[in-house]
Amino acid sequence: MDAELVRRFGSWFAHYLSNVGFRGPWDKWTENVAQYPTVEQEVAEKEGHVDVIKAAQFVFAREVLERCVRMAYYERIVETIPVQFKMNYSLFMQEAPKHNFLFDSELEWMKADKEFEDAVIGVEAAVTGRQDNALVRDKIAQLRSLVINRKMNQQENMDVDSEASEVSLYLNGKSSEQIVRDIFVQCLLYAGRKSFSHSLNVIERYLNILQEYSSQTPESRLDTVKIVANFWCNNVQFIEILLDKLINYRIIDPYSIMEWVLNPVTLDDHITRWFLWTVVRNTLNKVRNKGVHLRKVVAEKQKQLLLINHDQMDIGNDENPAHLASIHSDAERKDLEDMIQNASSAIDVFAKEEKELFVTIFKNFAKYLSEKAAVEIVTEENVADPVLISGWWRWCAGLMRDIGRNYENEIKRMLVTIETIAFVEDIDFRVRGIWDDLKILYQRRVGV
Repeated sequence: MDAELVRRFGSWFAHYLSNVGFRGPWDKWTENVAQYPTVEQEVAEKEGHVDVIKAAQFVFAREVLERCVRMAYYERIVETIPVQFKMNYSLFMQEAPKHNFLFDSELEWMKADKEFEDAVIGVEAAVTGRQDNALVRDKIAQLRSLVINRKMNQQENMDVDSEASEVSLYLNGKSSEQIVRDIFVQCLLYAGRKSFSHSLNVIERYLNILQEYSSQTPESRLDTVKIVANFWCNNVQFIEILLDKLINYRIIDPYSIMEWVLNPVTLDDHITRWFLWTVVRNTLNKVRNKGVHLRKVVAEKQKQLLLINHDQMDIGNDENPAHLASIHSDAERKDLEDMIQNASSAIDVFAKEEKELFVTIFKNFAKYLSEKAAVEIVTEENVADPVLISGWWRWCAGLMRDIGRNYENEIKRMLVTIETIAFVEDIDFRVRGIWDDLKILYQRRVGV
């Protein structure tokens, strides 16, 4: 079955279960799910390049259960499912969905460095206490000063002590800007952890500071995406929603999200997780909607200008030409012409960004799939047991197909560019086959 059909059926089935008291066919699932490994076994299996954890049956069961938790609550689902499900923590979460706040003052690594802990707590307390922007900026400045001084001391003492604290190791692994951004954004997310509305309220309260630290460069935007994903790694619904909202606030952009999604580390870890598909769809839908909006604005303004010009032509036939002339002044026509020119320029910029985004998407897919196909199982003919067909191929190739089908109009406008840049000679023939199938689909739909 096509990977997108598996995802859609799973989403529908979870809603069905919510309407029947979550009384699912658990007993029938138990035998099939029992053959899949726990986390420790999965590591051993991966070393032998046998990727059973990504098999469709296992992914379907895991993602349906995750959606059931979304629609009810964790304890309700725990009471419903068999004990075999609970014991396999590759299949079902072992505790209720929660945040992953790395700078909790209760953590041992924070307690080991009192000065650093106090600086972080100062930022967290100011944000959580709803202090004004000036005070929060002051706390961030104090933190920034401490971080810079610590890093300068580390540079002066190049020999890293084997007994160095975790705080020192953390500071040594990032730039000062990354550290301050990491702490501030996590403090924002922690202050809004109770609900989506709490999160959005906190973000809006400190939006100017967040834009200053997170939206200035491509690197800062990508870093912000990673921070959000890591903070909510145990509650992925928040990732779906917050990344979508942060685009609206112009903190991050579609390119930074897709760069994170198509990173090999992200694909290796999350390609079978359906939240990643939702993030991709939300992001590309925003790109599509922006293009539609810009073209609609231009069309409306051009229509208004056409009506004005038509009225001006009718002045000579009107018994009272001064009346029509007063309706549409030269200034009004000039304003419309300027609006059309500005909107057309915005469309040109958008078209360039859109092309860059889709070219990058298919280029990364082609590269990743080709590299993986060269070393791992791909097709049924390679293995004796169909269950062991590489799950990564099913899901990653499936996501590529899904993007190609859903954004046909956008892709057709840049078809030649994508093919020239992304599908070069060294691309695996199976990856090239997916692209060729998409082109055939496009041709059939226009009757070619």
